[in-house]
Parts: sequence; C-alpha cells; structure tokens
Amino acid sequence: MKGYPPQFYEYLLDESGPYLQTYDAIGSVGYGFLVFFLGLPLHFDLAKPLSVEKISRPANLRSRGSFKLRFWIGYDF
Repeated sequence: MKGYPPQFYEYLLDESGPYLQTYDAIGSVGYGFLVFFLGLPLHFDLAKPLSVEKISRPANLRSRGSFKLRFWIGYDF
C-alpha cells in the first residue's frame, strides 16, 4: 500500500529499558520439512526474517534475530 512500507518490529532491551526497533521488511529465509503421520501432513518451518536499514539501499540485506520454528498441520493448496 502506498505510504505504508512493509516493516517488522524487534523487541530489544538495553540499560534504559525495553524498546521497539523498526526495520523495512524484505522477506525471510529458511527451511521447511514435511512429514506424513497417519495420512496427515505435519509441517515444520524454520525461518529467519530479512530486512534492510533503508528500502532505498537494498544491497544492505541482513537477517534479524534467530530462526523461529512454525508448526502446522494441513495440505498445501
């Protein structure tokens, strides 16, 4: 949407207390594993968010935080 760039927020803590840091969101990188159990697909996705400090400089791509595990059951459609 024009005027609202995609962003994500990271909760940080320092000596002065907790605060939110915003970054321009680009996407994520990770791995996905699929296992069938009793005919149901079990999905395990490990992903790490990618960001840039300024969207006008996309060459400064960074990964933020650690890998996060997402688990879900269901078929791809």
